[in-house]
Amino acid sequence: MRKFLCLVISFLIINSISAQQKMFADIEQVLTDIKTFNKQKFKNDSIISRPLGTNNEASQIIKYNFYNSLLGRLKSINTEALSFDDQINVELLMHDVLDELAEYQFKGFLNPILSDNGFHTSLAGRRNTIITSKKEAEEYLKILRDIPRYINQNIVFIRTGLANGVHQPRVILPGIFDPFTALITDTIEKFALWKPLIKKPDFISQNEWNIYQNSAREILKKDVIPGFKTLNDFFQKEYIPKARTSLGASYFPNGKAFYEDRVRHYTTTKLSSEEIFQIGLKEVARIKAQMDSVIKQVNFKGSFKEFIQFLRTDPKFFKKFIYIFYIFLRSIAAANTSHALLYSNCCIRHRPK
Repeated sequence: MRKFLCLVISFLIINSISAQQKMFADIEQVLTDIKTFNKQKFKNDSIISRPLGTNNEASQIIKYNFYNSLLGRLKSINTEALSFDDQINVELLMHDVLDELAEYQFKGFLNPILSDNGFHTSLAGRRNTIITSKKEAEEYLKILRDIPRYINQNIVFIRTGLANGVHQPRVILPGIFDPFTALITDTIEKFALWKPLIKKPDFISQNEWNIYQNSAREILKKDVIPGFKTLNDFFQKEYIPKARTSLGASYFPNGKAFYEDRVRHYTTTKLSSEEIFQIGLKEVARIKAQMDSVIKQVNFKGSFKEFIQFLRTDPKFFKKFIYIFYIFLRSIAAANTSHALLYSNCCIRHRPK
């Protein structure tokens, strides 16, 4: 979410500059307050040596109350009196604020694992850290020291999520932790998070670099690698066996409301899931009718399925098929710009429940 917020803020700033007009004061103040809030949180975490951030129930409540106050301020803005650019700015901010509120309302923070990423993959991603200075080397050591606490913090959240039905279905879990498991080794120099310490930066002396490396070895051996092992054991022995056998968001606590909120998030509309579904059915029917018309025009004898197979396999179409199919999709998108985003999400209702 922080990455998305950065993108939103960047867009607002660029949009304001390009329009060559001053951003509406209330919007500008909201942006300033968000920046100040995040900066203060980072400062507080740094003071207590938590570079990976404090993420507990108390911090979630503080964040929720902050963004809830922003929501009230944004709602009080008379958007009809704003310029077109600032109307867009309000909509973008409102979307992100609602996402932040939903994170607490639906306890998303208790489920820090997705099918393709999660807090554990962010840890593994630290191996791509590039150290070019003494400050960066010292910051990296601080991150390594903080990893065991960060792991334990997330295990507490996940256990709470398991107990309250906020977690992933068991069917998607086999194999998704394998890349993380593969990182674990007792050989320091082969451990993933040693990678940033392999090459000495030019601006650090060899003696200083030796000190950083020795400190890292100690931290990795005593804290980080055991932490990774603890997390892996938790995944294999507790999380997977206790994961739910049900499927779909509707089985979450307050699942229907959560589902409707996700429809808001992914379609950026105020339409209900039923309305989105009906749009999808209509669009599929319209496109199918167009394709049936093509089949009739070329006088193809066979079913719709056979026609698709014919296009995909007949040698006279094969080299050009992908390009033709691309042109076909592009023409659909051009003709249905207003529905493109809705159509891309029209099948959300039919994800497994």
